[in-house]
Amino acid sequence: MSEPTTSAPAAPRTSQRQKSPSRAHRSKDSAQTFTWIEDRLSEIYAGTRDSAQPVELAPKDYLAIYNAVHSFCVATKCLDGRKNSGQVPNAESLYRCLEREAKRYCIETRAVILASACENDNNHSARGLVQEYSAQWSKYARLATLVANLMRFQDRHWIKRTVDEGKIKDVHSIQDLHKIAWKEEVLRISASETDVANGAGEIVKAVKTLCERVDSGDESDRELLEVVTSSWASLALSMELQSRLLLGAGEGENV
Repeated sequence: MSEPTTSAPAAPRTSQRQKSPSRAHRSKDSAQTFTWIEDRLSEIYAGTRDSAQPVELAPKDYLAIYNAVHSFCVATKCLDGRKNSGQVPNAESLYRCLEREAKRYCIETRAVILASACENDNNHSARGLVQEYSAQWSKYARLATLVANLMRFQDRHWIKRTVDEGKIKDVHSIQDLHKIAWKEEVLRISASETDVANGAGEIVKAVKTLCERVDSGDESDRELLEVVTSSWASLALSMELQSRLLLGAGEGENV
């Protein structure tokens, strides 16, 4: 089966690391502060994607990003709630930056997961694919927590207010933003969750294969399946939806 081509957002800029802006500079030049934050976030996502573990920030680097986000959100407060034209970065610009990074990360992660399958051995293929899925999910969940902590000020203020007011569509808490990106780009479950059979493809078929082996008495993969079930629960997939996914697996969808 072939994996459909999905266009990822443009790759992050490659630029020489700039010194974190001072407090005074952050207040005066929100555009440059935004660019600095955007570059740091791109580094965190790329660094996590290219390593076995999420990026670990030194305390000074963590505080530099956290403080820059705080200063940027305060400095651009007057722009909040106004539709962003793209000319002046504001809190929505920062949110959309996160959205792009999470989506790009998940698109590339799906490719990594599918590449882990061994085409010549169905049993090994299923186990290897599910193991890779579990490892990638664990890494991504830790990445999402790191980013949510770094962006806590925006999450508690602009995002919460925007969600409550409903003035701007498609805004979610940072943790939920990451979960949605994973569901849509890795599991291929649409936001409406109405077309599950045409989504997850090889990933869910591999899970179904292991489920069938456990049901037949082979307990070797039970613990691995429990990890997957836990990840699906973290994504707020209902038991009904999980059942629909597994029932739909293997019905000829092209992945």
